[in-house]
Amino acid sequence: MSNPDDSADKPVVKEKDPHNYRKVGFSMIVISVSLVAIGLLVWAIGDNYHFSSDIMAAQEIDAMTPKSGYAVVVFDYTQPIGAKLKLVENTNDLSEAQKTQADEAQKYIGQQPQALIFDSSKQNNTNSVALSEVYALTPNDGYRIVSFNTALPVGARLSSLKMDDRYTNATSDVQFYSSQITDPAIHIIIFGTTFEDNVKQVLGDKYTPDIIENNLNKFPQKPHIAKPVVTPPPVVTTNATQTTNQTTAHVITSPPVTNHTVTVPTVTNATQATNQTVVATIAPTNSTNTTNQTATSSNSTQINPTTNSTKTVNLSENISINSTGH
Repeated sequence: MSNPDDSADKPVVKEKDPHNYRKVGFSMIVISVSLVAIGLLVWAIGDNYHFSSDIMAAQEIDAMTPKSGYAVVVFDYTQPIGAKLKLVENTNDLSEAQKTQADEAQKYIGQQPQALIFDSSKQNNTNSVALSEVYALTPNDGYRIVSFNTALPVGARLSSLKMDDRYTNATSDVQFYSSQITDPAIHIIIFGTTFEDNVKQVLGDKYTPDIIENNLNKFPQKPHIAKPVVTPPPVVTTNATQTTNQTTAHVITSPPVTNHTVTVPTVTNATQATNQTVVATIAPTNSTNTTNQTATSSNSTQINPTTNSTKTVNLSENISINSTGH
């Protein structure tokens, strides 16, 4: 016979709720799915150690993309990822956005930041940032050596290394920098003064003329700025007095001394004529323009009324003498 008090000392065991098993099962499924998702994410990322930067850059552009209308933002490629864009204004009017863009551009003349217009398309805004990055590194003159990292997000792929005046120097620098880099994602390229050619290098097969032509932000060709000509400093000279003795020699060219024979008719009387030959010696003139006009008649001999007499006359100039004898 059983004792009725024994049942009172035994503990009462409650039956387990089947819903608790169900909750535990769901938790295990969620944990398993999470582990699978993490594994797939790690597999997808692989060696892309810039994955987090890509997410931040995409979120930054997405945050500046308006739901409707337009947004004016300032882009500065020199800033770190996540701080490259700054919102200026939201508007529904494109002309008003363009006016604000022009006003902002005046504030950054000669600086790196650029004022851009974003529309409601995230892809269009991403293209605007990519073009703006290329435009910021397009030189006004010469050639720029650029490091292009394809693993980084848009807006942070380009960095300036060096400027060169000549293309031959630029190609030498490209070979030098390329030999120092082992990362296959980094390429060393040359930017010239043509914006469109630089865009083709960066976008590659993705480039189409519509990317530039249909973009809200018009990127004009940068003007060629000639380098200033360096003027050498003036040469300082002392005042020196130079005395030059200039001696002018007057060369007088005299004609050679020639003997002229002059025949002078001599008449002794009215019916007799005597031919007298006068030999005149003409001397050159001197440099003082003094002419000795002296006629000396010598050796005049009259043999007979019908004979010829010879007279010798020394003259200093060419003078014709007519001598008439009486």
